[in-house]
Amino acid sequence: MNPELAVASPELCFIQAARSLDLVEAARLGFELCSAYRTCGDCSACDSITALSAPVTDAHSIRSYVSRYYLDPSKRVAGAAAHIIPDGAAASPMEVCLALSLILPTKCGGYQLPPPLLNHTLALTSTAKYHTRRGSLICDLYWPERRLDVEYDSDQFHLTSKQHGLDSNRADVLGRMNVNLISVTPWQFQRAAEFDSVVKSIRAMLGLHVMKYSREQSSERLQLRARLLSTTESSPITAIKQSYFEPRATM
Repeated sequence: MNPELAVASPELCFIQAARSLDLVEAARLGFELCSAYRTCGDCSACDSITALSAPVTDAHSIRSYVSRYYLDPSKRVAGAAAHIIPDGAAASPMEVCLALSLILPTKCGGYQLPPPLLNHTLALTSTAKYHTRRGSLICDLYWPERRLDVEYDSDQFHLTSKQHGLDSNRADVLGRMNVNLISVTPWQFQRAAEFDSVVKSIRAMLGLHVMKYSREQSSERLQLRARLLSTTESSPITAIKQSYFEPRATM
């Protein structure tokens, strides 16, 4: 070990990067540092998933580090972003985009829903085990208090990255366990009116009052989703992901 070599922890790296990021980008960085997926290239929303592996950190560690680092974390972008990051690890870039769209504050173009658990392992009842021949199911976004599972359906990313091989009777199995299921397709995610409709269903199942969205609000939220789907090569997020996720040649 070289005594002159210093390496920043993922948590410190998050704080340092957040100084030059807005809330949306800082929150996305936190999500990706806590994620279980790796991508091949610079665009996390478009490149193929290489593998699933252990996250480099988790939401609790980031929140704890931020609270120790700043006297008043609530006044910092890092502090605000740290409390947006849910527990659990996203298994695909689109899960990150979906979750951020739902839980970011309305001022950022989000819907400000309570944070879910990411990729929560749901133990099955004996009856459900019989129908699925497995002991558990993985829920993309799960609200345990309301027993709501929101799944992102995409043949390109979701199914291949997570390789769940879930049975086509998933909704029936969850229904037997009194778990509500809402699926979100790429077509819905990229259309303002369609996604507003999905969110209304989610709000209703979470016991939240129904919100009416103006055309302007829907447009702002659509712009946020378009932003989340894009990442430039010069982004600080890309640099950090390369530092932690991509192997380096040894001298």
